[in-house]
Amino acid sequence: MTRDELFKHNLFDSYVADEYPQGICDASARNARTLDGSCNDLALPKMGSVGYRFGRNVALDKIPQHKSDEELMSPNPRTVAQKLLKRTEFTPASSVNLFVVAWIQFQVHDWMDHERAWGSPVEVPIPIDDPLAGKKEKLYLPRSVQDPAQKAASPGRPAAFKNKVSHWWDLSQIYGVTSEINNRIRTGVDGKLRLDTDGLLPLDTDGMDITGFKDNWWTGIMLLHTLFTREHNAICDMFKSKHADWSDQKLHDMARLVLTAQNAKIHTLDWTPGILQNKILKTAMQANWDGLLPDGLDNWKGGSVLTGIVGGNKDLHGVPFSLTEEFSAVYRLHSLMPDTLNVLSATTKKPTGKTYPLADITFRGARKPVTENTLADVMLTFGATVPGALTLNNYPTWLMNLTKPGEPFVIDLATTEIFRDRERGIPRYLAFRRALNMEPEFKTWKDINPSPAVQKQLASVYASPEDVDLLVGCMAEQPRPDGYGFSDTQFHVFILMAARRLWTDRFFTDDYRPEIYTKEGIEWVKTQGNFKSLVTRHFPELKSVMDSVDNPFKPWKV
Repeated sequence: MTRDELFKHNLFDSYVADEYPQGICDASARNARTLDGSCNDLALPKMGSVGYRFGRNVALDKIPQHKSDEELMSPNPRTVAQKLLKRTEFTPASSVNLFVVAWIQFQVHDWMDHERAWGSPVEVPIPIDDPLAGKKEKLYLPRSVQDPAQKAASPGRPAAFKNKVSHWWDLSQIYGVTSEINNRIRTGVDGKLRLDTDGLLPLDTDGMDITGFKDNWWTGIMLLHTLFTREHNAICDMFKSKHADWSDQKLHDMARLVLTAQNAKIHTLDWTPGILQNKILKTAMQANWDGLLPDGLDNWKGGSVLTGIVGGNKDLHGVPFSLTEEFSAVYRLHSLMPDTLNVLSATTKKPTGKTYPLADITFRGARKPVTENTLADVMLTFGATVPGALTLNNYPTWLMNLTKPGEPFVIDLATTEIFRDRERGIPRYLAFRRALNMEPEFKTWKDINPSPAVQKQLASVYASPEDVDLLVGCMAEQPRPDGYGFSDTQFHVFILMAARRLWTDRFFTDDYRPEIYTKEGIEWVKTQGNFKSLVTRHFPELKSVMDSVDNPFKPWKV
């Protein structure tokens, strides 16, 4: 089985024994998730917490190492971005809706945030045939910050980088990773999170919403933060009605436990089969969550495939848990972003005539579609609108000229992503596949894509198939398994880490039980743990259109 082989051969720790961070757990951490992710594993308290290093799925001796920026400039990342990634014409992904994009960015904000610094920026030369030639000489990028402790203690080992958020699947993007942030988002009464009288999150002084994590903020992320905040408060109401003596902190912690499990279930059983529309994959995700046996046989000892990972026994597979650099690399999915948002009316199901360029509804502009329409209008619009396809030449041009609050230079995100993988030691595409023991072993342009036109395009930028960057190879890769919205190469890392995120977390395994969650908490996840239920309980006017599809991440029919 592919997943089992990956577990055996593609999990590597970034720590050596004398570097491993130490910590202790107090009684309050036993039955609740901590803000910084510590004490999820009571024997290794710092495992997966804020500041913990990213691990690897590629063996350490196969990770490329470099000594200078010049070694990372071949071919020029800007050339790669302009000739192979830059959108020439919008190519839609007609099988999914725009919530697919917002949802995965929402998850990524929970999972990973590398430390970056502008102190000595990377300088990317502008090629002579570039649109910016004669206007600029260089692009500037922030550097990834190598863990200084690892750098001092482990000379010669591949660079390791720390996560600024928790590695656990714990909705840190909602709740924050510090008490300062967490206190700002809470009412202090009945465990609830703050909402204004209009049902939206309070606005901060920077013009964006007050929430746990708001980097790269835009309307799609705002919708999900608002929806999940409302759901947290609904769970608080449910618990308050049954446990009137619980404190504000107890209600808050219990609602977070339940909402986090609800989120993981939606991702596993709704989002994943939505973007990977394959019957075998759908069955595999069901097996990941609660197995293939009927509910009455959950205690039958038949292994995780039959009884599920969730509620089973925790398993680290011999390697301390962290998310990995390779996992971060395969979730570079910005080609999903469209260029415009054409708003539909939740009442008439017809266009309102209001259109917003995506570049205008980022950061301070994120709330504009909601204030000029209704929140239900924008929810419907995301459900009925299709995103971009994950192919070559479909990377939004507006993301290649992005003015981001707090950044000293304009950001070319496509160029940045190519450089970032090289900087962090991600093998090039063919080497990456070999490191995952993928068969058949690709060697030629034709192996990457059977189209002569695509082969010629790749060869115009890269001297050899061995030079192709991972992101480019994944966008070019054809054919793909039936129904897959992204490449089989990306899927290999996904299938490994999707199961690992569940298997290593005691709140999804050993402690996923009524003694921790309560019976009503487990029941909430069981009955409300799907995206359709989540949306329609807060927006009942959208039920009819959500009923038009068998998966809520497919385009709603209006």
